Amino acid sequence: MVCTSCGAPLPPNAMACPNCGTRVMMQGNMNAAPNMNQQPNMNQQPNMGGMNNGYQQPNMGGMNNGYQQPNMGGMNNGYQQQPNMGGMNMGNFQQQFNNLAGGFQPQPGMIWHVVLQVFLIIGGVLNLITGIVTMTGAQYSGLSALVYGMFPGMRIVDILYGLCVIGLGVFGILVMVNLNKRKKIGPQLLLFLYVGSAALSILYVLLVLIMVGGNGMGSSIGTVIGTIIGSGVMIVVNKIYYDKRMHLFS
Repeated sequence: MVCTSCGAPLPPNAMACPNCGTRVMMQGNMNAAPNMNQQPNMNQQPNMGGMNNGYQQPNMGGMNNGYQQPNMGGMNNGYQQQPNMGGMNMGNFQQQFNNLAGGFQPQPGMIWHVVLQVFLIIGGVLNLITGIVTMTGAQYSGLSALVYGMFPGMRIVDILYGLCVIGLGVFGILVMVNLNKRKKIGPQLLLFLYVGSAALSILYVLLVLIMVGGNGMGSSIGTVIGTIIGSGVMIVVNKIYYDKRMHLFS
């Protein structure tokens, strides 16, 4: 080994040139050749700031979404675990859907139900007016004194009939309220209303015939028959209508 400054020979392990005094310690280190045979370990994954490769899904506010992230550090190529969608069992979901579809009943039309309530309101108001008119004898158009003079019993009949008609009017409003709230008793009360109205009309006609001695028998019988037919038709129609919709009432 020679000095790189003056070319004088250097003794072994010399720290400086004995001729010029140049230090040779760095020169000795620079002569050390690097080991080119050492290969980096490519199998070792770098740790990114302490990050765990087996990443675990964070818990959002304590919410368990049922999903478990697979461990990618020891990943199994035959991965078979399926994510649990919120803990929902697809078999139970299918069964619940079938039960719901099987128990579903399409809602039938309710137009007549609404129209009937309007009729009941109008009918209730008309019954109140009719009752007051009958009780005062105003239906005789100023001849009430003559009629009651000839048939004294008619005044009592008219008063009782008027009170019953007013009662039917109030009862009709009650029926309308129950139908509007879809109470099961509503359709039953409606049938009672038709029966009571028909019976009251027939009874009034019969009492009038008794009071007047049978005068106007033909027209009175026609009125009775018409009342019976009309009330009978309404009873049958509404019975069939509401029997098909009783599942909508509570």
